[in-house]
Amino acid sequence: MITKCVMKIEKVSYLVLILGTMLDQISTRYALWFPHIYETNPTTVWLMTKNLWLFFDLIIVFVSILISHFLLVKFGKIAKAGLSYSLVLGALRLAVGLYNLSLLI
Repeated sequence: MITKCVMKIEKVSYLVLILGTMLDQISTRYALWFPHIYETNPTTVWLMTKNLWLFFDLIIVFVSILISHFLLVKFGKIAKAGLSYSLVLGALRLAVGLYNLSLLI
């Protein structure tokens, strides 16, 4: 049985993941319009050249939510730690998005 508290944590975790990914995507795309700013991650550069970066990020978000939710439903309270994956990934993406915005200031 999943408690209301766990359901709230789950929603917050997924929201942070989605917002973090959105901020990273938008801030990176905007920052790349400036000539003195460039992407340093070779994997991201390769995905961008193939126009797959957004698609790849959407897959990561979808799979992260799917796995976290499946573990939570299957194992209940003991799988709360699985939610931390989505939360940490989202927080990291938020941090990267904020860093991208700081480059523009």
